[in-house]
Amino acid sequence: MAITTHEVEQDHSGEWVQTAELAVLSLTKLLRNDPAELASLVRACENEGFFYLDLHDWKSGKMLEDLDIATRLMRLWFEKPLEEKMKNHTDDDCNGYKPTGVQSGVLESSRDGFEALRISRTAMLEGSPIPKTIQDNIDVFRRFQQSEHFVLKSILACLSTAIGLEGSKRFEDDHDDKVPSKSSLLFIHHPVSETVPGEGQLGHYAHTDLGSLTLLFTKQPGLQVLSPDTRKWQWIEPRKKYAIVNVGDTLRFESGCRFRSSVHRVLPPSGKMKDDRYSSPYFLRAANKAEFKDIDGNVKTVEEWHARKFESFDQNLEEQRLDHVATGGMDIDLGVVV
Repeated sequence: MAITTHEVEQDHSGEWVQTAELAVLSLTKLLRNDPAELASLVRACENEGFFYLDLHDWKSGKMLEDLDIATRLMRLWFEKPLEEKMKNHTDDDCNGYKPTGVQSGVLESSRDGFEALRISRTAMLEGSPIPKTIQDNIDVFRRFQQSEHFVLKSILACLSTAIGLEGSKRFEDDHDDKVPSKSSLLFIHHPVSETVPGEGQLGHYAHTDLGSLTLLFTKQPGLQVLSPDTRKWQWIEPRKKYAIVNVGDTLRFESGCRFRSSVHRVLPPSGKMKDDRYSSPYFLRAANKAEFKDIDGNVKTVEEWHARKFESFDQNLEEQRLDHVATGGMDIDLGVVV
């Protein structure tokens, strides 16, 4: 299903921004390998790289219940003083606390306006140092992360089946749970603009995700995708009991660029974060040693691309536009400057 649009909002520049009407896919039908649903999945990954995942008819009650509990707990955790949260800061891009202002922002010469707690799948399974709030509620967080992991690996298997991949060529073959990967669950908080230290810290810069698939839960607006049709930003509207799924760089590269890793960002509809915004993405990433050809045609491991990607996230917008890593080369593919 192609994106259709209508005018609803303005972004910080005063230009009209349209709302993306994405494909809606049923997880239950995908798990049954329904032929029509598999075909719709392939089209969504080829065309938009984003789609809604309907969880109404799946036995997802426990996962959504765990999401609500985890979100409430994390809201309280984000209210802690910065010095308390910084005790969980690490140099690991997959695990630990990230304060605001560390990475590039949405606007020229700005820094980002979000803080995040990253919980790697490895840390969750092995009991590595994680905040006390999570340790005290480990069953909820572990169960929630495992549910998301199952959903995304199932979608990956559906894609393999839908395009006729077999054996070691199937996408899930590079996602063996027994080998190290950088799959990670995040809880993200965009504070009200007036409370963010530092001038001009706003939103989340334009980028593509570096992994295979991302499963996102959010109840608040702010997410925008760069339309492959219009080359303009479009809002992705949050929907109750729907997850938002998008393709990442690794799946794009492993599919021979058949699937689209779409450029997206977070920006408050009014150009100013008037209310605290919360979201929770789970990033499914292939095994660290899995290989693909990157935007320059060079063979890279997932681990090497991960390091290169996070280096680009720390660059300013001008530097990001020169090497195209933050956008996974999709800005070149679309012929745009972001």
